[in-house]
Amino acid sequence: FGSGSGDSPFSVSIWAKVNPSILSTTAPGRLFEFGSSSGPAYSANIDRYGNVQFSLKIHGGAGTKIFTTTLSNFRTDYAGWNHYVFTYNGDESSIDVKIYVNGESKSVTASAAGTYTGMGAGGTDFYIGSAYNEQNQWNGFISQVAIFSAQIAQENVRAIYEGASIGSYQDKTTYFSGELSNPVKDVV
Repeated sequence: FGSGSGDSPFSVSIWAKVNPSILSTTAPGRLFEFGSSSGPAYSANIDRYGNVQFSLKIHGGAGTKIFTTTLSNFRTDYAGWNHYVFTYNGDESSIDVKIYVNGESKSVTASAAGTYTGMGAGGTDFYIGSAYNEQNQWNGFISQVAIFSAQIAQENVRAIYEGASIGSYQDKTTYFSGELSNPVKDVV
């Protein structure tokens, strides 16, 4: 979604459940990351205090924009399955980022390191549940990841969360009950 000549809008939808035994001592970890060994172009993670962070980074550069929402009572209210959606309008000069949790838009605080001028080209890999170097691994479960080449609206986020139809995505959308019909397996 970064080409070196401008960013493009996108959204990432992901269901995740934190391992409850680690909530008081350890960060749950990285939900996803897009980038390469030069670093991430964008990523999302949750720390042990319930800070959900979505970062946009100049690929291989120093400029980063970080968007954070804090989930109050994270250890108790968010210990089960939760649906997260991260959206970006693709306009590096007038950035509009939204973070949704369980279908609801959350208040977002922006911070920066350096000057963000766009993601740039070079990201080649999308990592689910870890960073590119297999560090900061998600401690829990992840299910139903979807990437959209648009900044999806709140009504579509809500429809995904509720398992309703949203245009051409209707056949692919199902409500996730939290029961794993296809249990996690180690892949060698």
